[in-house]
Amino acid sequence: MLSEIPPYTTTQGRNLTNSYERLSREIIDFTYFVRPTPIEQDHKKRTLEYIGEIITSSFKQVVIQPFGSYVTGLQFPYSDIDINISVENNQSPPSCILGSLSQILKGETYSSQIHGVWFIDKAKIRVIKVSMVDGIEVDITYNNDTRSSKRTEEWLAQYPDLKPLFMVLKFALSHIRVDGQRNFSCISAAHGGMASFTFICLIVSFLQLRAESVPGINDNNRYAMLLLNFLEYYSTFKTTVHGISLKREGALVKPRKITEKSVQQRIYIENPDRSTKWRSK
Repeated sequence: MLSEIPPYTTTQGRNLTNSYERLSREIIDFTYFVRPTPIEQDHKKRTLEYIGEIITSSFKQVVIQPFGSYVTGLQFPYSDIDINISVENNQSPPSCILGSLSQILKGETYSSQIHGVWFIDKAKIRVIKVSMVDGIEVDITYNNDTRSSKRTEEWLAQYPDLKPLFMVLKFALSHIRVDGQRNFSCISAAHGGMASFTFICLIVSFLQLRAESVPGINDNNRYAMLLLNFLEYYSTFKTTVHGISLKREGALVKPRKITEKSVQQRIYIENPDRSTKWRSK
């Protein structure tokens, strides 16, 4: 029935009879469909400029650095804007800097464009959450490590398959709900799930190690075959046996390197940009 056809499918995709080729085409069409429109991008750009002007007028020698999906392009229309700030020659703790900024943002001067401001002081990474009247959300952190955005940009250039796989998987996983955990979200570290960068690491590792050996893959069914094999690969991934290294061309970490307790409940990943090793949920 016509009503059952997803709104993002094109005539080219609907006319395909091969299931794998049709799915592959739908993934391409979906990625194109959910991208922010030029108007939405312009609104986000203006919001970034507006918040930036407030910050620069409030602190001397402040450096403002957007990061996350706004920079990498892995964003949906509803994706928020992530901003990190640092203030040179300022020894005040992050709680003081962000606390002062949150009070400034709450001031009546900016109430016509800002709907609400919340300072989350108890989180692992302190953040100011700003909700604009037009629905755009902005997260502001202080002295946060933003190297993952640059690394993601490099991977996107190196692995063209990364973006379509990430977009369709994140959209699907973000709609999963768990009984008894109302605020849980699979792809949200703030809501008990996995950080987006961690999920990107999983996809990149799969592309490094398995993409070119997927049986039956060709240009017409490529994204379908990659998606299905990605799901199969991690559904049987033994976290007690293997960890993930993303250095150079990628590898599986030998079991002897996995020594932390409770590792069986996590996927062990070596961060390519830090000497220390970390694990994901």
